[in-house]
Amino acid sequence: MAKNGFLLISFLPFILFLQMSVLGGATTTHDDRKESMDLRSSALVYIVYLGSLSRGEYETSSQHQSILQEVVEGSPVENVLVRSYKRSFSGFAAKLTDHERQKLASMEEVVSVFPGRTLQLHTTRSWDFMGFNQSITRKRSVESDIDKQ
Repeated sequence: MAKNGFLLISFLPFILFLQMSVLGGATTTHDDRKESMDLRSSALVYIVYLGSLSRGEYETSSQHQSILQEVVEGSPVENVLVRSYKRSFSGFAAKLTDHERQKLASMEEVVSVFPGRTLQLHTTRSWDFMGFNQSITRKRSVESDIDKQ
């Protein structure tokens, strides 16, 4: 019995050290995560232009995600990527901190990085927008029927 008590007392400092190490690491991780979330809350949407579409067969979205993974810290790429552009040109919109924007802009495959803008939508089907008089008499027989084409 005395032998078991001696073993317990000799391992007690090791167990305490191990417990302190684990708890200390968890606190650091929580602090890092909190700091990362604070930085992410100040992130703005930027458009990252990668140039024209290449003729090669590859998945554009996965290329965009892999580029983002190189610069984004502390957040999953899925939470940062806003949109992938893959029809007319290659690029993406992402919520980036200023530091991440600078890292992306310095990458060889990136042509440019510029702030995204929210534009006011207009309609081209409104008589007011086109400036036409609404009381004009219409001749449906000679007007083109664009909707049917």
